[in-house]
Amino acid sequence: MGWGSAIAVVGDDLNDLAVRRQVGVLVATADGAPPLRRQTDFVLDRPGGHGAGRELAERLLQPTPFCRDRND
Repeated sequence: MGWGSAIAVVGDDLNDLAVRRQVGVLVATADGAPPLRRQTDFVLDRPGGHGAGRELAERLLQPTPFCRDRND
């Protein structure tokens, strides 16, 4: 699959869908546009500029970064 499968991109608007096929994981911020959030692999709990980057970094360090606890 190449290097693209190792890339995660965080977006908040429709223009971010342009990279969908070139990346391994497309992530939306909590305040991202609804059409974007519906088409991403994961939606963060935090909005852009309010901890979304940190949330992504912390998730990437987990063994299963994009799985949610069933109790969430």
